[in-house]
Amino acid sequence: MKELVERASEFYYTKQQIDMLLRACQAKITELINSLKQVNFDESRHIFEELFEIQIILSDIKNKYLFEFNFNDFLNDFIYFFDRQDEYNVHYLYTHFQQSDNFPS
Repeated sequence: MKELVERASEFYYTKQQIDMLLRACQAKITELINSLKQVNFDESRHIFEELFEIQIILSDIKNKYLFEFNFNDFLNDFIYFFDRQDEYNVHYLYTHFQQSDNFPS
């Protein structure tokens, strides 16, 4: 029983750390998306590269390690809308975020 209490305590602490790191990821994503409004399409390449790197990491974490962990709607939408990394989607997302702070509906 003592081990169960210790494991539960470790789990609680680890979950708090993961929640904190996910909030930091969300803040970074928001910052990057907002920065798209300050550059033209050609200058947005490096921003999209960074967003796609974050998307790959979050998608891997969610699918490999945290499949039972519920990401919030913002992170789920980010993972979904930034999954396609082709030129058409980049242009679509760039145009969308020039006019909106929210993910497409």
